[in-house]
Amino acid sequence: MKMQIAFIGAMIFLSATGETNPSSLQTSDAYRQYVKRPKNELSKLIYLMDFFKAQDIKVNYDGYDYDAEYAARIAKGYIAKNFTSGDKAEKWLKIHAYRSQPRGNVIYLKYSDGKLKSMREILIQELKKLEETA
Repeated sequence: MKMQIAFIGAMIFLSATGETNPSSLQTSDAYRQYVKRPKNELSKLIYLMDFFKAQDIKVNYDGYDYDAEYAARIAKGYIAKNFTSGDKAEKWLKIHAYRSQPRGNVIYLKYSDGKLKSMREILIQELKKLEETA
């Protein structure tokens, strides 16, 4: 359960802004690392975590706020343990980045102004931007 919490936190953190443009995406350190890796679904998930690592957001998991950097670190471990080669990134996000375990609460990204947005929605938006750019 801690692993999923951390993963979700990381994923939420990564999808913080939801306002990425293609040029900033391509000049980011996360994108430079992404293009060096094999082009597969796992690389896309790793990219998402790396891209949003520097955003000023928190992951709200079961009512608790987690620092984005901490959440990203935990999320990578969760992905390593739970991702299989046949998984598609978008489908995987829909399953693993939406509700907490075992309580079933929606996982949110919490912005500095206090607004909450569904982590899953933001991550999927960013995934689509990556796929359009790459």
